[in-house]
Amino acid sequence: MSAFNVHLNYGATFFNYAEEDTAGVIDNAPTLLHSLESGIRFTGNNWLDAELHAQIDAAPVIYGAPTDEPLAVVQINRAGGTVGLNYDISDVGSLRIAYLGDRTDFMEGDGYVTAPNYWTHGPEASFGRNITSATRASAVYAFRVQDFDEVAASQAAPNGDLNSHLVYARLTHQASQLSGVEGRLGYQIQAPAEDPDLEENGLYALLNLRLSPSPFFTLGLAGTQALSSDVTGAA
Repeated sequence: MSAFNVHLNYGATFFNYAEEDTAGVIDNAPTLLHSLESGIRFTGNNWLDAELHAQIDAAPVIYGAPTDEPLAVVQINRAGGTVGLNYDISDVGSLRIAYLGDRTDFMEGDGYVTAPNYWTHGPEASFGRNITSATRASAVYAFRVQDFDEVAASQAAPNGDLNSHLVYARLTHQASQLSGVEGRLGYQIQAPAEDPDLEENGLYALLNLRLSPSPFFTLGLAGTQALSSDVTGAA
């Protein structure tokens, strides 16, 4: 049976930085970053799924930010899609193989040289099993390539294009027909494509609350996720 679903996710991340200057004065820099994502998902006969999505977000424009420069953020526009194939294994679970592609463009920042735009793409494989009728657990492996546009040296990513390996566990629970929750926890290894020895490791986490007023529309409140470092240089 084929089905369409439209989703809309809003996210907010709050930072409060305190820095003491040479005179002993503490300067607080509270920052609230907003994000908005929308998309449409198609599922066909339980074996094929596809999704298109677009996102407006705020991101650091200086490597090492937001720790070094908490206010140096700029709007980014992201759009992309995913295509997946699903295979049910009787009485065991289901296997899914998918390919994801995203395009990220940075808007101009006031007084800052924006980071280079880039593509993110790569395959992923997952195995899932229903724990109860409302709860499902999955194990996921994903490989991501972060391919930056060619720009001037002053704007270039310090280590060039990046490759990432990501392994995580995902738990979803459909509390009712109207609401659900998803949690992810895993680990990422990221390294420059031209120098794999300069790898960085980091924790990956995501919490997403969903409200579905109808089978065709989903509202979400998404928590912060650390999947690759984008251009900040820290996982």
